[in-house]
This record gives sequence, C-alpha cells and structure tokens, in this order.
Amino acid sequence: MPDALTGQQILALSMGKNDAYATTIRHYLLALLHRLWTEQESFSAKRPFGNSDWSAEIVSALVSGRAIEGVFDRYGRLQDYEVSQADAAIEKAIAALYESG
Repeated sequence: MPDALTGQQILALSMGKNDAYATTIRHYLLALLHRLWTEQESFSAKRPFGNSDWSAEIVSALVSGRAIEGVFDRYGRLQDYEVSQADAAIEKAIAALYESG
C-alpha cells in the first residue's frame, strides 16, 4: 500500500476531468453534498452528475495521487484497484471534512 496520507492530504488531491467540474477531492465531495441538498428526493445516487461511474472519478484521483494502489489501462481509464483501500481513504477524507469545519 502507498504511504498513508492524512485526510486533509486526500481532500487536496487533484481531480482529473470529472462531471462535477471539481478541482480537488474536497470540491468533488462538497459538490456531491450540494447536489444532494438541492435535488433532495430527486437526487440520483446512481447518476448524481449524469454519469453512472461517478465514483470512479474519485477513485482515479486516489490512484493518481498515490493514496491507494491501482492500475490504469493504456487509455488512462481506471482498470483495477483495491476497493477496501478506496473506501478507507474516502472515509478518512470525510472525517477530515468534520475537522476543517
């Protein structure tokens, strides 16, 4: 497993191109929360930004930022990663949002 990053470091990781137009994981998570709040009952957990693989956008940022192990294919698409590492990293990032409050 890569060197452990703090929650704040994970939140600061750069996002690649994404449907939320977020520049960091922090901005992506906040955009997701904003979408949930504004759409309420109409919120689509499957397609919050119109794309069903929205979580892969976050995981790709985690792999690119070396927060977790993963592999991209020759086209730059996420091919493989350890789900438990991704879940733990995002849990750590969410906990850090509480700290920055």
